[in-house]
Amino acid sequence: MSEMYEENTVSQNKVVAFLVVILTCLIVCCCVFVLLRLFSKRRPNNVVPQIEDIPRRLRRSLQLEVQDAIRKQIVEDLFTKIPEQIFRMCKVFFSQDACIICFDEFDRSSRVRVIPDCKHVMHSECIR
Repeated sequence: MSEMYEENTVSQNKVVAFLVVILTCLIVCCCVFVLLRLFSKRRPNNVVPQIEDIPRRLRRSLQLEVQDAIRKQIVEDLFTKIPEQIFRMCKVFFSQDACIICFDEFDRSSRVRVIPDCKHVMHSECIR
């Protein structure tokens, strides 16, 4: 009877070992499948999408955002590179008596900025 018990135990151990091997293979296959699905949809970080890949509406909105950023940068450059002056104290002779943005005439105490290349004068408030 003990021999039959030992044979049953050995056959049960073989079945358990077989099931463990099958389950391990199944888990590994599932993990590989999930990883393949995850990485097959991702683009590498160093790949830049081409302009043709972007839909037309989104492309237009991106262009507008870039133009806006450029305009803001230009205004910031104006503030940092062109010093503010009082109109009556400007060292440059102006033939211009009005702001090029709002067209209001300058007072003697107006705070202005002068574009160096073209000598256009504008109120400091007009470009803020």
